[in-house]
Amino acid sequence: MRRIVPIIALLIAAAFHTGALACSCRPLANAAEHAGQADTVFRGRVLTSIPDPADPEAFAVTTFEVTAPLKMLPRWSHPDTITVRHASRREGPECSIWYEDGQEALVVARIGGDGYLYTSSCDAPRWPENDYRAALFLAPVP
Repeated sequence: MRRIVPIIALLIAAAFHTGALACSCRPLANAAEHAGQADTVFRGRVLTSIPDPADPEAFAVTTFEVTAPLKMLPRWSHPDTITVRHASRREGPECSIWYEDGQEALVVARIGGDGYLYTSSCDAPRWPENDYRAALFLAPVP
């Protein structure tokens, strides 16, 4: 009986803590692998970050002023701004990522089936910008 109580307690705790299991990111070996999987990589300053009209409780749409394009899609030569959709709900989904107005951020994003760019905590940069620059054969920033 003494062994059953801890097991039941563990199962109850796991049932109420499923959020931590909801988002698991693929392991990546280095910035080159990460950049290779991305459709775009850039450094930008947040102009606006607003709730996504399609699902304002869970997602946001953030528009960045592009300050350093590292990897761009061929259809974008050097855009002034890029808009990215992302999960932003504080209570979940677990892959949320947040941006504040005026914040400078390195963004790694992929194109969804609907043609929009998306990012998440799993896409968030895991290495310094210069590692991504080296992987993309770009000069480092001082």
